[in-house]
Amino acid sequence: KMDVNINDDGGYFLWLSDLHFDPHYATSQAFTSHYYEDANCNSISSSIGNYGCDSPRSLVRAALEHAVNVTAARTPSSPAFVIVSGDSIRHGVDQLFAGGEFKEGAEGRINNTFSANLGVEQAANSPYHAQAMDAAGEIMHEVISMVEMAFPEAEIIVSIGNNDVVPDYYLQLQDEDAPLGSSNLTSESAGMLGVIFNALSNGANSTTIAEGKPNGTSKNTILTSHDEWTFLRGGYYSRNLHNGTLTVISLNTVLYSGNFKPGPKNGDDPGWQFSWMRKMLSYCRENGTQAVIVGHIPPAVGSFRHTQLWKDKYIQTYYEIVKEFDNVIIAQLFGHLHSDEFRVGLADESDSTANLSMIPSMNTPLLLGPSVTPLHGNDPSFRIVKYGRGGGGSETQDGKYRLLDYDSHRCSIGTDNHWSKLYTFSEAYDMASDVIKEEGLTSEAFRTIVKSMEDKRGKESPVLTSYRSLMLSGADGDGHDKRGSNFGCDSKCRDEFLCTFQTATRSGYDNCLLERKQTWKRNGRSIFGLVGAVVFATALIFLVIVRWRKKRRRDHYESTPSVTDGNKDSDIDAKDQEMI
Repeated sequence: KMDVNINDDGGYFLWLSDLHFDPHYATSQAFTSHYYEDANCNSISSSIGNYGCDSPRSLVRAALEHAVNVTAARTPSSPAFVIVSGDSIRHGVDQLFAGGEFKEGAEGRINNTFSANLGVEQAANSPYHAQAMDAAGEIMHEVISMVEMAFPEAEIIVSIGNNDVVPDYYLQLQDEDAPLGSSNLTSESAGMLGVIFNALSNGANSTTIAEGKPNGTSKNTILTSHDEWTFLRGGYYSRNLHNGTLTVISLNTVLYSGNFKPGPKNGDDPGWQFSWMRKMLSYCRENGTQAVIVGHIPPAVGSFRHTQLWKDKYIQTYYEIVKEFDNVIIAQLFGHLHSDEFRVGLADESDSTANLSMIPSMNTPLLLGPSVTPLHGNDPSFRIVKYGRGGGGSETQDGKYRLLDYDSHRCSIGTDNHWSKLYTFSEAYDMASDVIKEEGLTSEAFRTIVKSMEDKRGKESPVLTSYRSLMLSGADGDGHDKRGSNFGCDSKCRDEFLCTFQTATRSGYDNCLLERKQTWKRNGRSIFGLVGAVVFATALIFLVIVRWRKKRRRDHYESTPSVTDGNKDSDIDAKDQEMI
């Protein structure tokens, strides 16, 4: 790949997430979300796709065509690299062979019966499992080949998502007992990871796991033989860019999900990925270089059901590592939620790693990329991220890379199917523009934004309203999860958002809500007490004034005029008159 050098003005990369390419769109085998029962995915009601459907081929091509046109007007005319942060293929690939309805969450269903655990295990051990794995590999091969053909000069880094494996979240790790660096796995012996490796490597020379047939004639070389020792054992790898001064670390976050099946033998460090991650970051620190972390599932709480997305012990380990190498990491990029979001550590107490229920205070926030698929009622979207050495201020020109800003582009499939720029981050959140100018997209900028989302005089902050709209990349939303600015967000809803921003676990989220509720009550009592005191004091003053005025009127009518007989001493003082 061409190593695109960046100058003092910075470079940029393209960030795609949750493509969910469905080659079966507009057929009886198209995937449909159960949140949109009226979605028409089985016929071409829209050539570019519909809400509630995964991405047709035309949508993926249109997204890439728009990205090519936008980047062609930039300098340089190609991004330095392209990030694809997981879930490149459609939902429910195994359902193509198992039969039954194509509904989200039904990936493990057999003969229209589904058990969250039993169904997945049945699907993984079914006669059609090898066929489903190969189908997933073929879909992955096609969609990533489209990305590579659109940007042949850019390095393309792909992370594994939960829907990239079959069934959903199921990934049988091989050779787990072998220490890091000593595995002898091949693509033929690595199971699903071998299928994905073949899809992302030299397709013309690879074979399918099940039937031994050629896997296509693509020249796609996303992965090479140098990646086998990490990817085949855990689905992770890295890329050195800009003459080794920047390393992109692609993690397989499926291993840390509470839905991950089957249980790994090395429960503390599945696939030895954490050990490898620490080694990579140590290498960066020793050599004075920096790193970008890319994954699919974020170590946080979801914004829809507020589900904890990683297991506790893996959240703990991840943030311990990230905190240790905070000065090395310049970005943490994830997807999975299909919406435009972020997470950031806020409170000082979150600095403790003893019990990480809150996201710790780090230099870099977690950025969650919007999806290309419109499955969840969002408009298809992607980001073009600017990065460079230093921020806008002279004091930050220290030669270190930073994320500087980004543009979000979307396709308005609900109206005219037109691609356009939706917003520039620093302009949409101009209350943090000074921080962004000086530091780039650091956590401090996002803390400033979150603070501005607090209620304004008991009403929703316009910043939070705007954020809820941008979550869906400009789509109106359907109101079932309070995304989209066309729907109201009461005080409970607003607390939920503000707690979601900063919590890593469900217990942290619940405690945050409770604390905000108690704070509101304390403040409410204080306010009511203050108001009561003011009212009481006002009433008391009013009564005193009224009595004083009445007394003056009485004194005026009852008093005797002053009597003078030419002697000053005969004047009658007012005090004396009160005694007459």
